[in-house]
Amino acid sequence: MRRIFLDTETTGFGAREHRIVALGAVAYVEREPVGGEGGEIDFYFNPERAVDADAMRVHGLSDEFLADCKPFAEHAQAIADFVRGAEVVMHNAEFDEEFIDAEFKRAAMPPLREIADVKCSLQLARRLHPQLGSHSLDALCSHFRVDRAARAKHHNALADARILAQVYLRMTLEQMTFALPGARAIVKTASGIDEDAGGEVPVIKAGDDELAAHEALLDKMKQETKVEPLWRKK
Repeated sequence: MRRIFLDTETTGFGAREHRIVALGAVAYVEREPVGGEGGEIDFYFNPERAVDADAMRVHGLSDEFLADCKPFAEHAQAIADFVRGAEVVMHNAEFDEEFIDAEFKRAAMPPLREIADVKCSLQLARRLHPQLGSHSLDALCSHFRVDRAARAKHHNALADARILAQVYLRMTLEQMTFALPGARAIVKTASGIDEDAGGEVPVIKAGDDELAAHEALLDKMKQETKVEPLWRKK
């Protein structure tokens, strides 16, 4: 699966009045970053209006800096091509999606959900970790031990997209355990498959290749979470 982690910066709150000034996104395939061309996009836009003071304090993008940038419409097709057919993950997706759709509409293009599958990492975090006092990206960085030095002074769309990717990968590792309530033993016999057949269910041990793949997965989990997997603790 191709998954895009995306973030925007804007001139203020409310897509009817305000505009996007920056958009950054990183691409992953099967939990691995896409390298080289096609791995990231990073755009700044002339919003054709002033940036609110509160917004500039968040992202640090001034009217003077943005004046030399191209408007969103000139990059809209490249953005649509980058996310097309992918799962697009955004933190508080409703906010970013509303702004992106407004910009796409101005560029005579279809809304984001018609070209990609939109997912909200904020909603996912609230569902998986209801015990946390805050589900902001900063709070999740602290909880999952993700380095957020890149956004220490100002928010940056590409930096935040990279950080979101790391938070998401660590957060979703916890979904790898599951239970099947009411599961029944199923035994395959010569005459077919009998449910609850009784007797002893045969144990099929993992082969060398499967054990090696399991160890590789544990290594990857340790690298992403910085914690020794429980299954390998002595």
